[in-house]
Amino acid sequence: GPYGQPGESTEFFGRRNSYIRFPNSGKLDVKDSITLLAWIFPIGRGPIFEYFLGIRFWVVRSDTLYVQFKRRNGRPTRALIKRRLYPRRWNYVGCTYNQRTGIATLWVDSRPVLTQNIKRIRLATKTTAYMGGTFRGRIACMQVYSKALTGPQIKKVKNLCNKPGEL
Repeated sequence: GPYGQPGESTEFFGRRNSYIRFPNSGKLDVKDSITLLAWIFPIGRGPIFEYFLGIRFWVVRSDTLYVQFKRRNGRPTRALIKRRLYPRRWNYVGCTYNQRTGIATLWVDSRPVLTQNIKRIRLATKTTAYMGGTFRGRIACMQVYSKALTGPQIKKVKNLCNKPGEL
């Protein structure tokens, strides 16, 4: 994993059956604003984290980060795509959407790398969520927040998984 300890990350092999499923009984249904954060070691492309028929947070090339938010009625927003990843190295990445402002942001190493106004929407987050899938690489410390974290807040939780029990 990103901290050099065994067992810190999950390896995904780029196959459809290589994923972790998160049933959503309502606790992952954030509706309004969201932050998704993870440490990733991209070798190939595929989903980091996604809601079935909802938000798609992906690596579309081993050096390119992607997010597309979807409205609850199923209509997608414009995608945010930014070539800013380091293949075969650990990258701390994230995406946020703030319903109050309509702003969506891609983050790399606690810094915003792309920001777009996608307007005020209700997020399609009521379905089952998945990590991995056709993604090839490793993922560690996947975090989901029900608000749009700021840069300092994202930086503060960066090493959260290296410090169990601390917030």
